[in-house]
Amino acid sequence: MNKNEILLYSKRGANTRNTLIEVLGDSYTLINVFDIKDAIDILTSGSDIMVVMIDYPSEIPGAQELIDFVDKNNRSVFNIPILILTSQEKKFADSEFLGGPVADVMVRPFVPAIISNRLKVIMKQFDSVSFEGFSLMLKALPSNIYLKDDKGRYVFCSQIWNHLDTGDDPDWTIRGKTDLDIRKDKHNAELAMESDRKMLESGKGTSYIIKEIGPDGKDQYLQLIKEPLCHEDGHVMGIIALINDVTEQETLRRELTRISITDTLTGVYNRTKFDNFVKNDLANMNFPVTVFSADCDHLKYINDNFGHFAGDEYIKQCCYAFKDCLPEGSEIFRMGGDEFTALVPDTTPAQAAEILAAVEKKLSETVIKGVPLRMSIGTYTMGSNQDDFANCIKESDASMYEVKKRHHESS
Repeated sequence: MNKNEILLYSKRGANTRNTLIEVLGDSYTLINVFDIKDAIDILTSGSDIMVVMIDYPSEIPGAQELIDFVDKNNRSVFNIPILILTSQEKKFADSEFLGGPVADVMVRPFVPAIISNRLKVIMKQFDSVSFEGFSLMLKALPSNIYLKDDKGRYVFCSQIWNHLDTGDDPDWTIRGKTDLDIRKDKHNAELAMESDRKMLESGKGTSYIIKEIGPDGKDQYLQLIKEPLCHEDGHVMGIIALINDVTEQETLRRELTRISITDTLTGVYNRTKFDNFVKNDLANMNFPVTVFSADCDHLKYINDNFGHFAGDEYIKQCCYAFKDCLPEGSEIFRMGGDEFTALVPDTTPAQAAEILAAVEKKLSETVIKGVPLRMSIGTYTMGSNQDDFANCIKESDASMYEVKKRHHESS
């Protein structure tokens, strides 16, 4: 086990060094330097210096330079206390150096128990990086790190991000404020405070992504990772959290998700989305819900006479006309080929008939290769979310086939 290293800056020769070695015993290693350059070289060489001692600083021209060097680096690289060694005669002159990194003054004669205790106390005080230094380190990170107390009030944050309303006050501080006090987006502020409340009660961390308006005016996605700060007895005393800008990753994820559930030809949802919607979202629609089953007429004629590119255009235009006539809140899906299903909330059979008439009129207004658009559309209305959806689809499809049969007979 390495012994604690102490750097002694003294020009009084071996007497001070020998006295300290005797007093410190085997618990510490003493490195004695006589030149300011040597002292700075040792401090910047990666050595494990725990304490710097300066003997009679009022008599050494380089003492203030060494103190200033340690003070500067205590706020950026290391955090080392300085202990002044002096005598009764020089006590008042040398005590002028107290403050900053200079933690204490020790007056001769040295008592082993006292000096050992003093070293332990000041090393404990300087054991961690100063809060100022720690803050500077955190500000260098791209992430935003913040602390809150057990009331959900901010104690510290490493970055002042653009989603906060500081009122352009140069003396503005986040300390003591809540999310509702400072966030521009009050909805996100309420979500944050509710999340904090649950964490402070449960002691369980959480992670989620929110959408904000970025500094460029575009959507910005932020990931919040929150963990409780707990006393040894488990009582939650605050929150520490990390905010990461995940706009690039989240935008890509959402685009991949969109592609996976979107029909590439028409831009409406595909069969995968239909299955997920029925499983997870259908029950939350406002009932009655009318199921529309649609199939494009004349498609074989278009494909056989004008090719599949014309056929694709025919399918697209039929889809657009159908979709344009559906009320807000409706969901439309391409089930495959030229088949579509729409789920329309708050729609009775009578209202469904009005929508069908509007679709038929809209279709007739567009012509592809001299052929007016036409679709066979059947409907079935679900009275509640307790209805058997598979049977509803079956009835809607059967209704559609009846329409197609009539269209075929009239052609």
